[in-house]
Amino acid sequence: MQKEINNIEVCLRDLLAELMEVDPQVISTTSTFSELGVDSLVGLRFVRRVRDVVGVEIELESVFDYPTLAQLAFYVQDQQSLLLAEIE
Repeated sequence: MQKEINNIEVCLRDLLAELMEVDPQVISTTSTFSELGVDSLVGLRFVRRVRDVVGVEIELESVFDYPTLAQLAFYVQDQQSLLLAEIE
């Protein structure tokens, strides 16, 4: 399970780095989105990219409810689990 969370964190970090046009290595998964300079516009673009790439629909509010990539990764994993449960 921890490996899956780490994979999600890395994916989210890479997506955010791409949007912010920075090297993924400079983004800490434990820094808050506000510390990383994520405003509502970047946040909106980020949740759209997560939907497109990961296949999980998350709301912009999730970025504020789960204010770090590490916390958001757990939420995304929960959402993936719910989607899989619906399919089965």
